[in-house]
Amino acid sequence: PDNFQLVVYDGYTLDLPEDSADMAFSYQFLEHLHPEDVPLHFELVQRILRPGGKYIFSTPHRFSGPHDVSRHFSETPEGFHLKEWTHRELVPVIKAAGFRKAHTYRLGKARRSALANAATVGLELGFQCLPRRLRKKLSLRIFQGVTMILEK
Repeated sequence: PDNFQLVVYDGYTLDLPEDSADMAFSYQFLEHLHPEDVPLHFELVQRILRPGGKYIFSTPHRFSGPHDVSRHFSETPEGFHLKEWTHRELVPVIKAAGFRKAHTYRLGKARRSALANAATVGLELGFQCLPRRLRKKLSLRIFQGVTMILEK
């Protein structure tokens, strides 16, 4: 349609003016960025979104991974994925970037309330105490990925 423009982002350069996009989307992208560059990525997306604009992203969850080739020989990503994340790790990064709202998308539904988002983080805290094998087995059903809808 006339009101749509696809812009492919290489992870480094996104030459769009401030407040110029209604929506940004990434799928299976954050895990390929160096962890130190992830805050810069969120700041960039926040800058280009119009007020009320949304960023929808999904990245593999650390508890159910690794999700790259290293799953065959390691308990942590050592291949193409530089870091796999949890909601708990990403929430402060998202807040620091200046997003107004953050909604978790889990088990097929958007969890829009602050209580639901807190419950997700609380569940992660509980899972973190479990032995790795059990945590991974449960997480394969509950925490396959970190999927969120952010609003500027």
